[in-house]
Amino acid sequence: RDGKNSPPLDLNSPLPTGPQGKTVTCNLGPVALETYSPVTITPIEYSTNFYIYARNNGDTVATVCGPMATEVAIGPWVQHFFELNPYPQEIQPDETAVFEFMLAEGGDGKSEVVLPFTLLETGEQTSLEMKIISEGQSRPEAFQRSTAAIEGCVSTPEGTPLPGVTVTVDTFNARESWRSQTDSDGKYYVTIPSSEDMIAALGDRPLPYHSLGFTIIAEPEGYTIGYQDEIEVARGETRQVDFTVEPITSREYIQTGEYTSDGAHGYWWVLPTPGFKQIASVQARHPPALDEPGHIVMIDTEGNELWQYPTAAECWGFDVSVNGDVAAGSHNGQVYLLDSDGNLRWQVDSQQMNRWVRFSPDGSSLITGPFGGKDVALMEVASGKILWESSERWEWLRNAAWSPDGRRVITGHSGGKVAMFTRDGELLWRQAIGEFPMVLEIDSDYNTYMAGKNRELFSYDADGNLRWRRRVGNHVVTAGWNN
Repeated sequence: RDGKNSPPLDLNSPLPTGPQGKTVTCNLGPVALETYSPVTITPIEYSTNFYIYARNNGDTVATVCGPMATEVAIGPWVQHFFELNPYPQEIQPDETAVFEFMLAEGGDGKSEVVLPFTLLETGEQTSLEMKIISEGQSRPEAFQRSTAAIEGCVSTPEGTPLPGVTVTVDTFNARESWRSQTDSDGKYYVTIPSSEDMIAALGDRPLPYHSLGFTIIAEPEGYTIGYQDEIEVARGETRQVDFTVEPITSREYIQTGEYTSDGAHGYWWVLPTPGFKQIASVQARHPPALDEPGHIVMIDTEGNELWQYPTAAECWGFDVSVNGDVAAGSHNGQVYLLDSDGNLRWQVDSQQMNRWVRFSPDGSSLITGPFGGKDVALMEVASGKILWESSERWEWLRNAAWSPDGRRVITGHSGGKVAMFTRDGELLWRQAIGEFPMVLEIDSDYNTYMAGKNRELFSYDADGNLRWRRRVGNHVVTAGWNN
């Protein structure tokens, strides 16, 4: 929308009316369970979280086991439904624990939901009943009102204004955007709904967002991108947001080669060998339903095939070591280890669908899983021998990352469980984030970073304590990198 041609601010209309609810409670022995119902995914949102509060009113510790998302019957309009507290929680007297759930809409709908809870000390059970509603497919009333504005100037460090720059204002989750262009003086003006309108439209339930402020992006060609977020604007306010952008040197990229091949699958992973002299790739697809063979291939940077090795099925697990070795985990259970020339060093049958492989920084060990009925296993690269295995209901290994010094490894599993191990297999801590992390990184201080279908970025310290979490109000997080 062009801010220059926007009508005057609409300050006479009332605030939007958001969904209203009430507190729902039940008792589980000495534990009082409480939540808010109905939980409504509003037209402003793609997804949301909701919370069950469990307060121990007794004199002794109460251990409460909450529901797994797979145990809860919910409507077909729900795209994703994950629990963030899969482990029993010990609740001290007069303290409160929280059972948290993430819910993503796939259409409009309503569901009556029954959430089962168990008191482990006595075996007593109860259920908390609530309603979940999605209105996410309709256009929000709040977006149709211009009750605030953002204006500013885009200029260079010398103060030279930049005309014709596109400036975009996004809601906190990028569900809606407003755009303008700078004029000859480098100035822009955008009308938007105020922060108060946004808050009112969400209703009075507990929210998972750390901020409902707007994000503003200026994208001048030939300059750095201007970016500011968490900008809140009151009703009737015109907020000044200026950008100073630096010139950049453009870099030309030239295609040096290309490669294609036959097979039932596309190429799933594309990884360079040390020094970026060659490129390794493996075939797979999503969902893994073809039950067809594939292959591993190595090409040079001009696209010439150097070698190809057949696999009995597609391979989701794939990695290249610092020594140039290539590993692949196949859906028919085979784990392959090839040298840089494509010669098979060893092949081991994991006896089940294998989803992940990752070399240690020195290339001497390979973390993989699932393997032989266990969720995760560490293998010796030289021999293919199992060094240790672990299975404490983690579920399938879906991601893993090594610390830079190779002394620790963080594993991510189906169902959102994550665990930190020493290189010798000692379990240091475990946590849960809702669903397996597509992004999983660890730094030199053993701080970890993870995100995925849960629409949230988590960071834990070396001891498994939560450092921070930041909600991603938009879509599934599929990529990230710790530099």
